[in-house]
Amino acid sequence: MLVVWSGVSPAQNGTVSAAQMKAALVANMAQYVEWPAPRPSRINLCLAGRSVTTSALRELQGRTVFGVTFDVQNLSRPFLARSNCQILFIDPTEAPNLTSWLSETAGQATLTISDNEDFANLGGMIELSAQDTRIGFEINLPAAQRNGLKLSAHLLRLARQVHGLR
Repeated sequence: MLVVWSGVSPAQNGTVSAAQMKAALVANMAQYVEWPAPRPSRINLCLAGRSVTTSALRELQGRTVFGVTFDVQNLSRPFLARSNCQILFIDPTEAPNLTSWLSETAGQATLTISDNEDFANLGGMIELSAQDTRIGFEINLPAAQRNGLKLSAHLLRLARQVHGLR
């Protein structure tokens, strides 16, 4: 996971921050997602909201991880996410607008990720959460499938919980 951060200055105490770990996890997840069209060589990573996590995600701009180059853009309104993003990260600062963000990407081949509490239960695809010094995630498999995305078995095995797994 930390391969993404080679060349990035670690926090002052020599450790990687939780925000950097979340950003690395998001970048690595892209290799375990199959979009309806052929695998893109560039991923448009859209960010909704502003926080230390979205700042860490912005550092992915122009980086290539496992053969995929990231283009990062900030979105100010939910309608801007329509058919424009392969990955949409929704920050907790956007919790009041969460329903709007999710409805704008419904039916689109957009992987929705957030560290909003209860995100997977509310219809988001991947919910990141910190537990002790580790970052884990839950997956809402039916939400991903409704948007035409296939998540690899490897990603499903790594999840703390998979909603909708038969």
